Amino acid sequence: MKTIERRKIEKAVKKEYREGRKWCRGGFSRHFRMMLDVSDGDIWSDVFLNEGERKVYHSGTIHCLSHNDGDTVADREAEYISNAIRLLEAAGWEIK
Repeated sequence: MKTIERRKIEKAVKKEYREGRKWCRGGFSRHFRMMLDVSDGDIWSDVFLNEGERKVYHSGTIHCLSHNDGDTVADREAEYISNAIRLLEAAGWEIK
């Protein structure tokens, strides 16, 4: 069984969410999605210039983390963290 520390997940989500927001402030129509690969626990912000440039991942281990619109930054971070933990546990990871 693979293990990962909750603190590591939280740190990655907060860093990548901050980077994604920074990217979006750089110009009109910029977007990002928070991504997770459950095979290695990697979390990143997938940035693109418009909706048509969104990457399509063909691996079953890569997931887009979800959130509810209209929440505060802290609320969205908490939702991303919760979603990442749920997906990792479903893939057989132990969260410490």
